[in-house]
Amino acid sequence: MTAITSVMRVQQLLLARVEDVLKPYGLTFAAFEALRLLAFTRHGSLPMGKMGERLMVHPAHRPDPRAGRRGHRHLASAPLHRG
Repeated sequence: MTAITSVMRVQQLLLARVEDVLKPYGLTFAAFEALRLLAFTRHGSLPMGKMGERLMVHPAHRPDPRAGRRGHRHLASAPLHRG
């Protein structure tokens, strides 16, 4: 149990440090993960469903990443193309 607690504490410390590094850019770790995922796509975009699958986020817990980010320099919205 001590080992598990130590590993979890290290994870918390690392995540806090990453959040501190990303803060000047106006990013959270979750937003950074999404941007890194998009960087590996051919066209720099993915449907929300695919992003959720690849980031292993349950559909019920998938907020709209554009909420509160209107005009944010790291995020652009594109019209939905069906076909």
